[in-house]
Amino acid sequence: MFCVVTLKGRAACEIDTADELLASELLLNGTFSGLEPAGLVALASCLIPVCDMMDIFEGSLVRATRRLDELMGQLAAAAAVGDLELAAKIRAAAETIRRDIMFAASLYI
Repeated sequence: MFCVVTLKGRAACEIDTADELLASELLLNGTFSGLEPAGLVALASCLIPVCDMMDIFEGSLVRATRRLDELMGQLAAAAAVGDLELAAKIRAAAETIRRDIMFAASLYI
């Protein structure tokens, strides 16, 4: 018996920072395609667990933002399976969050 991995399955294999089924579904049904880069990052940030609206430590915010960056990279890799234009759009959106001290090699600079 042979197993055939579908496009949705291949995309889901690229994602492990968030719910891979939900993220791949949003990716492949065109939800991310219709968004501007800022909206794309905003929607992706909703998929990261540790992001409630409450008093949290600064380190938790840094961790959540870095996980969002990681998720954006995974979404770009998943999108590249079938839509290179969307993958480039996701990479460009990821560049908008990769700034400030949160993405410095060391926080002790």
